[in-house]
Amino acid sequence: MLEETTPLLGRQQKATRWLSICWLSAVVFCLSAAGAFLNVPLTRLIEDRLCSRYVRQGAPSEELCKTDKIQSRLAYLNGCLPVVEAVVGSSELSSSWLVRCLLSPGGGNTVLLANLYSIASDLVVQSDRASTFFLLAFASLVGASVGPAISSICIEAFSPWVSAFIAFFVNLVALIPLFFVPETLSTLKQDSNSEQESEDEPPAPEVLDTFQFLAQYIGKRFDWPLARTGYLLTLRGVIHMVVLLFTLPLLSRVLLRYQPSPVKDLTLARVSVATAAVGALCMASSQIGLVITGLAIHSLGSGLAPLCHLLATSYVVPHDTSKLNTVIGIVQTTGSLFAGPAFAWLFETGMKLGGTSLGLPYYGLAGSFMLCLVGLVFVHPPAQGEEIDET
Repeated sequence: MLEETTPLLGRQQKATRWLSICWLSAVVFCLSAAGAFLNVPLTRLIEDRLCSRYVRQGAPSEELCKTDKIQSRLAYLNGCLPVVEAVVGSSELSSSWLVRCLLSPGGGNTVLLANLYSIASDLVVQSDRASTFFLLAFASLVGASVGPAISSICIEAFSPWVSAFIAFFVNLVALIPLFFVPETLSTLKQDSNSEQESEDEPPAPEVLDTFQFLAQYIGKRFDWPLARTGYLLTLRGVIHMVVLLFTLPLLSRVLLRYQPSPVKDLTLARVSVATAAVGALCMASSQIGLVITGLAIHSLGSGLAPLCHLLATSYVVPHDTSKLNTVIGIVQTTGSLFAGPAFAWLFETGMKLGGTSLGLPYYGLAGSFMLCLVGLVFVHPPAQGEEIDET
């Protein structure tokens, strides 16, 4: 009797697992959309508070807030935000930071996304993990693409505070699907190699990275309202989605006909970093058309991080992959802490020098990508069939 019902029970459990993955995808979508939704209004709110301190004319217009002194302070505050986002300050900016702080306990959306990937990893069997992570990544990219555009519409129609509080409530809505996700299913115990539980787990997608600064840069250089810059973030998100979901998989299939997997990953990584460098150079231009073109070109290199991640895994034995993931995460987090203040300093220096120097942050970004390319030139993939020392 048990043998007759086992296939039916198996199908029911599989359906339950995939329903849970769909709920998790909804959570990831909401979190990514909320994170992207908050970027532009938060920048505008901080700018407005700074402007109120220096321009004593009641409620100053946004045009009066584009002075070098205000924009320099704003750049440093945005650059340091990842470090102090969980602390509510006692300064005049505290009310603007309140929304961010309400979203940040425990590490913010980045930590939440990483935990959701861990939950998904436990809910499905090893053979289904690739499809699961693909679905979660797709949900994250869609959220990051639609969030800025909707946020800009709300800012133009209402106010930055409306957009900021919508982002907060979207985060609350994201909690609802979690009540429909069961505990780790007991029938999903992996083979006997529990060490491999998290080895396929990718890092949570980086949604905003240096583009936290893009809205302010465009607003200052071209006198754009910050609300309008949100549409550029959506353009970037759409291109990012196309690259990761269609372009890279297609190129991977083509290259795999002629190259082994590690060589293919290295080739694509080199092309991606070169493309990102060219795009960053274009974004330093003083012409808005060239900046938008550069943004599109730069976004074509969005596969660099996952490609380098895949390449790195080819140098370690399977049971060390989770340790490698941890090291990569630490390096990425450390780098992001330096990136914000460095961008702010370059932006401040560019404003002091004036002229084409205003694009100094993106000249610096292009230079960092070129250093990355030099490093990748000296990387040699492991030879086919080469034994990896497990000691």
